[in-house]
Amino acid sequence: MKLNSLPDGFLLNNKKATLFISNIVTVNKDQPSAEAVAVIDERIVAVGDFCQVENYLVSNNIAFEINNSFKDKVLVPGFIEAHMHTFMTAAFQARIYYVGQVDRSSTSGELVKASVTRDEFITRLKEVVADYESKPEAERSPWVDCWGFDPLLIQDGIELNKYLLDEICPNYPLAIVHASMHLFSVNSKGIELCGYSVDDDAHFIERTDEGDVTGNIAEMEAGMRIFHKGGINLQGTDEELQSFMIKLSEKQVAMGVTTMIDAGAGLPFDTMPLYKAVSEREDMLVRHHPYPLIENNKLEDVLQYRLNSTPMMSVKRVKFVTTDGSIQGFTAYLPEKSTYYNNHGNGVIQRTQEQIYDAVLPYHKAGFNVSFHCNGNGTTEVLLDMIERLQEAYPRENARHCLEHNQLVTEEQLARMKKLGVVHNLFTMHMAIWGDVHANETVGPQVVKSMEPCRSSINHGVRFSIHSDDSVTECNPLFNMWTAVNRTNIFSNITYGEYQKLTAEEALEAVTLGAAYISDEDHLKGSIEPGKLADFAILEHSPMDVDVMKIKDISVLGTVLGGKVQLSKF
Repeated sequence: MKLNSLPDGFLLNNKKATLFISNIVTVNKDQPSAEAVAVIDERIVAVGDFCQVENYLVSNNIAFEINNSFKDKVLVPGFIEAHMHTFMTAAFQARIYYVGQVDRSSTSGELVKASVTRDEFITRLKEVVADYESKPEAERSPWVDCWGFDPLLIQDGIELNKYLLDEICPNYPLAIVHASMHLFSVNSKGIELCGYSVDDDAHFIERTDEGDVTGNIAEMEAGMRIFHKGGINLQGTDEELQSFMIKLSEKQVAMGVTTMIDAGAGLPFDTMPLYKAVSEREDMLVRHHPYPLIENNKLEDVLQYRLNSTPMMSVKRVKFVTTDGSIQGFTAYLPEKSTYYNNHGNGVIQRTQEQIYDAVLPYHKAGFNVSFHCNGNGTTEVLLDMIERLQEAYPRENARHCLEHNQLVTEEQLARMKKLGVVHNLFTMHMAIWGDVHANETVGPQVVKSMEPCRSSINHGVRFSIHSDDSVTECNPLFNMWTAVNRTNIFSNITYGEYQKLTAEEALEAVTLGAAYISDEDHLKGSIEPGKLADFAILEHSPMDVDVMKIKDISVLGTVLGGKVQLSKF
């Protein structure tokens, strides 16, 4: 085993090193494994076998202490959650009633059970309303607020609309954010408060054949009216909001996560001051990398955020979100004149290519890489055409514009992406949660096999990561790795797309170095090598040493963040 270290004489600060002894998986192809890693001032300075690293420290007159607490465990690079909605996830779990169809763990580690049949869901909603009514009026939110619902995951089917919601909750406005985060359902009192009517765009405000508004709302622009009228109440004092974030960071330690990327910072309000405040707290256990929304920010402000970046809160890229919607909501944009498998009409793009180009161009010229929301392959084509225009007008070497989700990208589009230097962030968790839905309802039994094309991305040389999109699905990188390796649906145990499976080693790279690469931080994170931040996940077993069906069951003992050990509280 060779020593990998900073040059002799590089370290002149006379500070003490910590020498970790463990079974180390580096995700560094030049040095795949090691047994020792030395850390000074949050940074890795040497990696190799114990004698090599010890001799390096001694020869450079560096005092050190040995941490062999994990000598029988496994250290891997800290997991990077490459796409979530950090504040919304923290606030939802702290304040909003969960009514979803998949079990989730709360920020205190308790299991929140799913409601998977129509009767279970209605019972759950009635329990929510009863709990809301039992609170003193001064402690209630203005609305009965719920999240996590997906009608396609109700086993015996359900038609959710204002008529059903009015039966359950006639006296208070009620709002449900669907699991996709692209759809909302409100009762009649909610409709009245928000002013939804038949005069609104029918693409976004559903109505019956008779022209009556149903209470089902599509996409964030229309859904924001609920937030503005007091629904989905995420407001609070600075102390309250920071406490939500701290609790979430404790949960992420139990998942092995050392960096959370908010791929859309600014919803439902400006969260950048909150990220700055929590990143400066001693009890914040995870690094933050928010992507400010182009739609909600000024370039000069984002430039200042980038200038003020720190290891605990970095701003390296931006997000453009108002493109298409979600596949399971039938609002993702497919190729022109296409329909969904069940003959549901195509989705729409909320902005024209010209509008997207004009909004993005100043950021491209300023050196920012842009992450674009993108679900349907019709949107993929529009965005690739637009990125090609950007590069023709203002060429940038090594630009890494990213398509977020990009679930239906084709082989031809992957070839274009490689040529344009575009990367993407695949939503493999869909195979585990919505694989059956996609096979039977949205895209059909053939197309579902090529969704989330990880193997094809490798074949085309397109760099990628995988993500949870929490609060859409729960942030759990080992479960996400399991999904990418097995592509098995948790409800039916059916495997979709054997030929797109990853190996365990490739899946580990996707949630570490791949995530660092697509977020422009591969010089700092993603692998265990000198000069990078000393961020590790502490595992009971290596994902490469267990049966592939057991990857999701590997115990996480905690993390190391900048050389500081943080053991899981769960």
